[in-house]
Amino acid sequence: MNYRIIPLDAHTWRIEEISQPCDAYMYLVEGTQRAYLIDTGYGRIDLPSVVGSLTRLPVEVINTHYHGDHVGGNPWFARAWLHEADLPYYDSVRQRLLSGGDALAELWKNEKTELLPITDGQVFDLGGRSLRVIHTPGHSAGCICLLDPDRRWLFGGDTCCRADVLLNIPGSTSAEVYGESIARLQALRSEFDVIWPGHHSVPVAPHVLDQFAEGVRRLLAGERGFVTETKRGPAGKLLYGDIGIIYPL
Repeated sequence: MNYRIIPLDAHTWRIEEISQPCDAYMYLVEGTQRAYLIDTGYGRIDLPSVVGSLTRLPVEVINTHYHGDHVGGNPWFARAWLHEADLPYYDSVRQRLLSGGDALAELWKNEKTELLPITDGQVFDLGGRSLRVIHTPGHSAGCICLLDPDRRWLFGGDTCCRADVLLNIPGSTSAEVYGESIARLQALRSEFDVIWPGHHSVPVAPHVLDQFAEGVRRLLAGERGFVTETKRGPAGKLLYGDIGIIYPL
């Protein structure tokens, strides 16, 4: 599988794992003492070599949520962090990847990663740089964003891509709970200027939060949008501006 490395500054890189139907974005964030890799994509690229070409510091993983396109490469690393609300779903991803009968299954057969729980408000100290956890349940119950206060960046995972948010999959929350997460990010808008998402167009301007907020408001007010086919069967889809909300019927 192909990949691209895009420097965001001298100590931050976006690693794009190119795949169909959707590329997965990982972010390597370096301080003076350690580095964190935000998500590990599908797991089909040699992440130790990629990461090792960018930093010589010790690297741990922070997963923004449990889905296979964000934790697929976890077995490459000794330690990974995942919000405690997503821990019950992690094993289902492990079992699915183990059943693939391919190189990814072989990677997961040898998994020895220590999986540690993230809590809301937790701060990761990188040495001269920090990342603060913001719990944003919606796409999954354990979705998080990470605030880099010095650079005024928000690493958004799948919480607020400029695209559809999927609320129709195992472990996702209600639209009401997701709306509360968006409202929480809106309340923090004075602290970040740019959102770096897990997929789709980059970067994302913070005003996308207003579109998600209005989409949720319309959905909760009774607007239904239309029915669409997904991998998990029919679901509802409400469009607003640049975004969509896919919800269970």
